[in-house]
Amino acid sequence: MSYFIKLVLLVWVFIASSWASNVETFAKEAKYKALKISPDGQYLAAKMNHDNKDILVVIERSKMKLVHTYQFGEKGHVGDFFWVNDDRLVFDKVQMRGWHENPVTYGEIYAGNADGSEQKVIFGFSAGSKKEYGSLRTRNLKSDLAFGEIVDLKRSSDDEIIIAYRPWGTDIDTSTTIANLNVYTGKKSIITRLPVGNMNVKVNELGEPLYAVGVDDDGYLKEFVYNKQSWRPFRTESTISTIVTATVSNKNTLTYLAYHSDKLSVFQLQFPKLTNQMLFSHEKYDVEDLITDPVSGQVVGASLLSGYPEYHYFEPEHRFAKLHSTITSVLPQYYNQIVSATKDNRLYIVQSQSDQQPTRYFLFDTESNKLTSLVHSKPWIQAAKMGNRKPVEFTARDGSTVYAVVTEPPTKQDEVKVVTLVHGGPFGVYDDWLFDTEAQMLASHGFTVLQINYRGSGGYGEQYEDAGIRKLSTLMQHDIVDGTKWYLKAVKLKDESKQSIKANACIMGWSFGGYSAVMSSIMAPDVFRCAVTAAGYYDAYRLSSTADYTNIDSVNTVAQGLYGDDKSELLKASPVSYLNDLNVPVLIAHGGQDKRIPVEQAHLLKDKLEALNKPYDWFYREKEGHGFYNEKNRVAFYSKVIEFLNQHL
Repeated sequence: MSYFIKLVLLVWVFIASSWASNVETFAKEAKYKALKISPDGQYLAAKMNHDNKDILVVIERSKMKLVHTYQFGEKGHVGDFFWVNDDRLVFDKVQMRGWHENPVTYGEIYAGNADGSEQKVIFGFSAGSKKEYGSLRTRNLKSDLAFGEIVDLKRSSDDEIIIAYRPWGTDIDTSTTIANLNVYTGKKSIITRLPVGNMNVKVNELGEPLYAVGVDDDGYLKEFVYNKQSWRPFRTESTISTIVTATVSNKNTLTYLAYHSDKLSVFQLQFPKLTNQMLFSHEKYDVEDLITDPVSGQVVGASLLSGYPEYHYFEPEHRFAKLHSTITSVLPQYYNQIVSATKDNRLYIVQSQSDQQPTRYFLFDTESNKLTSLVHSKPWIQAAKMGNRKPVEFTARDGSTVYAVVTEPPTKQDEVKVVTLVHGGPFGVYDDWLFDTEAQMLASHGFTVLQINYRGSGGYGEQYEDAGIRKLSTLMQHDIVDGTKWYLKAVKLKDESKQSIKANACIMGWSFGGYSAVMSSIMAPDVFRCAVTAAGYYDAYRLSSTADYTNIDSVNTVAQGLYGDDKSELLKASPVSYLNDLNVPVLIAHGGQDKRIPVEQAHLLKDKLEALNKPYDWFYREKEGHGFYNEKNRVAFYSKVIEFLNQHL
């Protein structure tokens, strides 16, 4: 099948706005966050932000007419949502707490029809209650005091989904129960219980469990297969260290990512024979995602994002592979994912984004061969006025190749002012080519943004990531410093008329990026003129007993292996041990409800800088957590950052 696509630039509910390069532009929450089509194509469902709440709107596609809006009370938000059949939706509810800016989940699952009828809490503490939507009238004695989540939509059924749940008061190390859940009655029937905690389960189109993978309390990867209503260990002698992004097709084939010849590659495991084969591996980069038919679940290819976007089809003659390839040829400047489709394979929702364009959604009609633009997630962003992002490479002090992304200001600047923007994680995370809000915010104010994927980052193979283990204060910081020095030198060589720009850079980051902003400034006082640290940590030993993950055995064991668990080693890796050598001004930002890195870390740094009479600025928001969720707080923070950088660069 071939496609000659006509691109129709008709925009549904597009909101025009005048452009202004200000922090409000970048601090605004995305208007549209997800878009899915009903199986028969009659409706579109969109998760969107309205009055600072996430709501779910249902649109009659043929007329682009609003049918119904699902929204909770003042503090309720819609989470993930799915079409179960032509008319029925299921979705999670997340709740704002009075002392928190960011929402949390209590594990409730809701269901309702496209027109708003038959609304029901089908799982959770208020399930089965007699209620008006959003306001509880009576408690149901059979309510579920448990955290529930949707596992699969059970493609063979129009009235059941597969869920996983665990009791309130437990953490993710608690073994979860897998059950069928009727989306009309809320009745559930238990299928099985997972053999250990912290596991993900995969089921076939009939809703039958096939496979589970996770981490035990000792931090080891465990795999199980389901046979004759029981779990049995699988590949117990395997040296596989990572399995991600698993999906099951209608043919009982599990496709997943695991390391092969150092790179994250695509494998398929066939049930019930358990034959395993490698389908695709890239010589330089890890696979980012699988190209999957949303109707059948069949995987036809893989995408990569460690450089510029790449697509590789290992079933190039498959109908869906041809479709995806054609759409990509029409939208070559975008990274394209097909996220939803009708059951007759006629209509597809395409999610696209680029380095300058935030996510936008298209509708592709295979009968008319028309690709119609539907909505922009951030319609106020004008892509033409964003900075170009380009992947780059440099050689570190030990001769190794290290990767980075550079965002240049959209207009030519008289002076090159570099902000090294360090990602958090640190392990497995990496900055890619796609639109980055903070990088573009900084670029729009005249800064060149350098994002270094130091060793320990994901995207470039197992050895590249493992190289950072227990080297957070050494090798990772060396890569950050070396990359900044390299870029400053490259700028100087590019324009020989420039005077010395030895220290024409500042450093900024969140979480581990905040830690790095302080640590790299201590290690390389001749490179950075200032540092911005947000939600960072500065005493690694104290954090090892106070971070939220330390209460979860499986996660904490892995963390100790990555970060270290020896007191002297952790203190040696802590910026607070070297603050006498910190000679640049620091902007410290933190939220009072941060559970990942408690706010005591920020106060510790602040107090020690005061005692040493070192310059610092302070930005604190009592109700924020690990990041700033409230839009007004983001505006205030970004404004403070720009003011601080302009003062010191």
